[in-house]
Amino acid sequence: MQIVKAGAILIIYLFIVLIAFFTISTPFDEIMSGVEDADTGAAEPYIAEHSGWYRILFNMFFAMFGIAPMVWFVVWVFHREPDWGYRRY
Repeated sequence: MQIVKAGAILIIYLFIVLIAFFTISTPFDEIMSGVEDADTGAAEPYIAEHSGWYRILFNMFFAMFGIAPMVWFVVWVFHREPDWGYRRY
């Protein structure tokens, strides 16, 4: 695969991931705010404790979804076959 083609695919992929994040994050925050504001009685401390973790996991999911291809691209670009020519007799 050519480096220019791989770079273009990476840029398009990251654009799609960013658009998906900004599209999905607002409804997710609204749902989490609605759950936090619900009058649930004895479950309120548990909901308050875990809703923060859900937001962190949501952001981490999209961060990993975007970072993994970038790491692969950098490794692929700098990868080269070892030169074994110096061992020839």
